[in-house]
Amino acid sequence: MRVQPDATQAGQEHDAACRILSAVLDRVAAQLLDESVPRPDIPSETLGYPGLFAAAYEAQAACRAGRLPPEERRRLASRLQDAVQRASDSDARATGSDCRAWSVDLAPPEKHLAESLARAVAQVPQRPDRREALAALRVVGWSQADRAVFCETACLLAEAWPAMLAELRTVVRQVVLLDGFGVDGFTDVATHGAIYVNAARLGLDDAGLPGPVRLAEAIVHEGAHNRCNAAALSDPFLADPKSGSEPVVMTPLRQDPRPLTGLLQQLVVLVRSLLLYDRLLDGSNLSAAAVARREKLRGQAGEALRVIGAHVGRLTDHGRSVVAEAEELLARSAVLREPATT
Repeated sequence: MRVQPDATQAGQEHDAACRILSAVLDRVAAQLLDESVPRPDIPSETLGYPGLFAAAYEAQAACRAGRLPPEERRRLASRLQDAVQRASDSDARATGSDCRAWSVDLAPPEKHLAESLARAVAQVPQRPDRREALAALRVVGWSQADRAVFCETACLLAEAWPAMLAELRTVVRQVVLLDGFGVDGFTDVATHGAIYVNAARLGLDDAGLPGPVRLAEAIVHEGAHNRCNAAALSDPFLADPKSGSEPVVMTPLRQDPRPLTGLLQQLVVLVRSLLLYDRLLDGSNLSAAAVARREKLRGQAGEALRVIGAHVGRLTDHGRSVVAEAEELLARSAVLREPATT
């Protein structure tokens, strides 16, 4: 993959991820299902649905546990079949979208999304003063006001960075809204194609950055993780990633140490986010808050590049090419302008 958006390449990576999913489903059918529990009919067009990825992950885990009783096999088959139906519902929601810039499923609180959020919460460093807030975090539906902000955001991306929006249209199947404190956003390989953003990002922040700009950054951020996850399936960024020797490093965006692959993804995220603000500030009169946000991203991207530079020998040729492009883009990033008068 490249740090610059590329819808064609992203589509190829997405197709490869779907082929892997199809192979998993074949193995599940061979090991868990029999004549008493027929394999669900799974049309090829449903393979990109995040709920089907989630159902396949669960079935694969059960498969590794050994032969299951018929009732459990029937439950797994039923969940797969249910995912096929929900994939159709997801397509209908996207097709019926009022937003012409980006017709995507603004997802309701589905089971696979709530389960994914529970996994994300479990990874948050535990602090007693955050326990209740994290427990209250939930997936919520999109109100009409939320949808209006999303569409304004999509229109902003269409005008400022059409290549990025084209890639997002290719890799993102569901946009999921979170309500509560403790998780700003995330992606999950078990729900590939879904990106999760906190509803707080839809509104003005304390510095005066408007909601559509904040949401645009969040979508670019999480979309980049989704893209990296798919790209790494076919061509890993880290040499011998399963050896157990992957270094753990401190990163600009997390308080807890992260694996080196996580830092590489952060580098992609930060450079793409920086490029977004370069485009938003080009020829416009955005506030000083947008200029300040861009410069914070610039500093974080530089820090990520510095740390990963000490471990470049751990990367594959693919990983090194991504780092080299990120370094070049960071160096070419637009010159800091004077903050606009507000």
